[in-house]
Formats: sequence, C-alpha cells, structure tokens
Amino acid sequence: MNSDYLSICSDLSDLGLKKGDSVLIHSSFKSLGYVHGGIESLIDAILAVIGDSGTLIAPTLTYRDVSVDHPVFDYINTPSCVGAVSEYVRLHPDSKRSIHPTHSCSVIGAKRDYFAAGHEIDRTPIGQNSPFFKLKEHGGKILMLGCGLGPNTSCHGIEEAAGASYLLPKTPSAYTIILPDRTYTIDFYRHHITQNGFSQHYERAESFFDDSFVSVGAVHGAKSFLIGASELWKRGIEKLKEDECFFVEKVKQ
Repeated sequence: MNSDYLSICSDLSDLGLKKGDSVLIHSSFKSLGYVHGGIESLIDAILAVIGDSGTLIAPTLTYRDVSVDHPVFDYINTPSCVGAVSEYVRLHPDSKRSIHPTHSCSVIGAKRDYFAAGHEIDRTPIGQNSPFFKLKEHGGKILMLGCGLGPNTSCHGIEEAAGASYLLPKTPSAYTIILPDRTYTIDFYRHHITQNGFSQHYERAESFFDDSFVSVGAVHGAKSFLIGASELWKRGIEKLKEDECFFVEKVKQ
C-alpha cells in the first residue's frame, strides 16, 4: 500500500463513504494530480472503503460511438467515452456491464449482478431498470470526484422521471446490440436529445443541496461531492415540476 492509496482512503472516509455503500462515480482523474499507482490506486481505495459488502458503479457511456447514424453497441468492445476511470472499471476483471446502447454502466462488488441486470429492458437511457434508477431506490450515493457537478448523468434520469419535453424524441430508433456471446439483437430505443437546441446545466443542482444529503470535501486535493441519490432525485424532480427548464437553457440561434 502506497501513501497516495492511504490518503485517498482517508479522504473518502472523511467525505462520508462507508462500508457497504453502493456508490456511482463520476470523475476527472487528472484533477487529483499525480497519484502513485494511477487509477488502480484510486479504484482499490474506493473498493477498500466500501468493503466486500459495497458496490462500485461507473457509467460507461458510449453515445459518442453509438448513435442513430452508427447504431451498433458491442458489449465487449465498445469503449466508454466518459473518461479513463470509467474505462478502467469497464475492463476490470471483476466488473459486469449493463446492456444499453448509449448509457451502460460497469459494476464491481456485492450487488454487481443486481445493478447490471435488466437495463436492456428499458426503452430509454435511464429507465427503472437502469443502475442509475436502482441506485436511488436503494439508498446509494453519487461521488463527483474532481469533476464538478456538470457530468452528473443521474440528472438525465431526473429529467426522464419528470417527463421533460425536450429530452427524448417521440420516435424510437433501431440499435444493434452485440451480446457477450457474440450473438446480436436489434431493439428500439429513444435516445437523449438535450443538445438539440439546449445547453445542459446540471451544476444548478447545487442550489438545493444541503448537508442532510450532500458532503463536500477534497479527495487527494480535488474538490469532490458525495451525494445521496434518493434525495437528489426527489428534489430534482420537484424543481423540474416547478420549472421544466431548470437544468437546461435554450441556446440562442
């Protein structure tokens, strides 16, 4: 065990991460500066803090490579497009990936099979069978590690749950999914179209944060947030019911 691994363990514990937690991580690894042992030390530290009864979830999104114009998702070979940490988790020998063409997650830990199962049933990216939705149903946490609040994909789930009119097309598109056994299936999904005339502002969630469900601190020098997923969804949906465009802004043409 190196000193960086130990300091990250200590920082995560101080932030409020505990044994048995189910935690979904968004991260900017470069914001941590030099870490002896690299991403392996970071992931090992998280797994050590949550212990054998905990579960680590990383979004392994593929929307840059899988689209209406290129509608093929290869479960084994399509990489994550949201950073080196998520790709490390995807390739980890103990991880299991959920099946979704654009919004899969990879999962390590005690509830791996539960969180990874059933995502393919949803016809939208963050439906009731997605790891994002399951996390909030079971008291999980979201760790925003040195990346601010902007990349919080769970806010897309909040938009889905609130029925935001700008988010999804009316007509689904066909996607080919190459399964782990190398057979394939073709299914229809509705994808997110937030970028179609809107800019995304998930950092606005901070306006309804309080210390009852959010902890803020530094992990290896990087400002980080540990957020209770259930309360985030509850308060986010309430905000969108008041103002559908709370998380977005119309782009001036």
